[in-house]
Amino acid sequence: LISIIFIIYLVDEKITQEINDNKKDLEALKHRTEKTKQKISRGGWILIILLIFFIIVDIIFANYIGLIFPIGFLVLIIINRIAEKTVLKIIINKDSILSFIIYFGLQILLLFNLLTISTSIENGYRLRYQSKQSKLVCFYYNGKTIKTSKKTIYVGETKKYIFLFDKENEETLIFKTDEIKDLKFILKNN
Repeated sequence: LISIIFIIYLVDEKITQEINDNKKDLEALKHRTEKTKQKISRGGWILIILLIFFIIVDIIFANYIGLIFPIGFLVLIIINRIAEKTVLKIIINKDSILSFIIYFGLQILLLFNLLTISTSIENGYRLRYQSKQSKLVCFYYNGKTIKTSKKTIYVGETKKYIFLFDKENEETLIFKTDEIKDLKFILKNN
């Protein structure tokens, strides 16, 4: 009976020691998690301050088309925070690697779409109103030489068509690539 009591005492002491060690490990993990959350929070605030700085600079220099990306990014941050507090909190388990991949993939997808849309709008604006074309084009079409200039701007192309914009007549010119001869693209140095 004394041996059993002694063994129980030793086992109880060992279990108590393991529980205390686990509590210390848990406290250390909580401390590291809190530090990481604080760093992420600081980084988020720095990002928001930078975006606001870019918005102010664009407003000061009257570059209103340049406001699309920073304002869109701020809207995405707001949408993300609302989604984190509501829908994503229910759907995504924070302890799962699959949940992290889904969450991270969603963020990258939203950012990529914003970047694509804002870049397209800015390029279209610069092309339309500032005549900043990326390529100079020269080709023969139906016996005529077609060349880009300040009045005729290269807009873009597909597999079957090349699009130019005539600023004087404010019309889009469409040329079938099958009927084009001696097509030359020259990258424009800005």
